[in-house]
Amino acid sequence: MLRPAHADEAAPGLSSAAKAAFLVELVIPDFRLERSFTDDTTRYTLAVPFAMHAGTLATIGFNHVVEIQYVLGDNVWRGSIAERLQFGQRGRDTAGWMPIAELGGVFGADGYGGMLATGIVVGDPWMGSHMGVIVRCVVTDRETRGDIGFDFQLPLNGL
Repeated sequence: MLRPAHADEAAPGLSSAAKAAFLVELVIPDFRLERSFTDDTTRYTLAVPFAMHAGTLATIGFNHVVEIQYVLGDNVWRGSIAERLQFGQRGRDTAGWMPIAELGGVFGADGYGGMLATGIVVGDPWMGSHMGVIVRCVVTDRETRGDIGFDFQLPLNGL
């Protein structure tokens, strides 16, 4: 039978800290410095990733990532779909340093193609969360570019 919840009962769902972290992820996007090797230009890109933690196999955490990107100054929107692998240590009680790799596809107003990334982050592969520096190489039908950026990932299901 349904009844109203009392104020002293715990509310189901995410904690207020988790909800605040999700809002921070949406309000403060990842920032990247991007360099085109094709036309020798530098751009700044904002990216908002939406990640889902897919699980952990041995010491590798898997995350599916869909990302919306906006190139400042060029007024260009793009997107990407990728798989991120976090290489952590089993038995660690706290987040620690770990390498990360990413493989995916990109599409948008400035072309389509693929990308490969690597970096070093602080995080937890069993939750899928991290923050750190990632370097990417992107090859599209219009250009080849590289970027470096600060990446913050909090999977929608990682808490």
